[in-house]
Amino acid sequence: MKIVPPAFTIPEHLTALQSLVDRCRDAEARKALIVAAGAAECISRDDACLMITANQLETA
Repeated sequence: MKIVPPAFTIPEHLTALQSLVDRCRDAEARKALIVAAGAAECISRDDACLMITANQLETA
């Protein structure tokens, strides 16, 4: 059996941010943390939008 590496891997900084997001108490706190990371230019605007959307879908 041949193991194929994934076509896309999530960057470490986004994985770390998601682990912090997972600790937030509610959707508003998660969104605020992601927006703050974007405002501090820790993540790109596109990454912030994707993370907010993904977290909203996860809690829907």
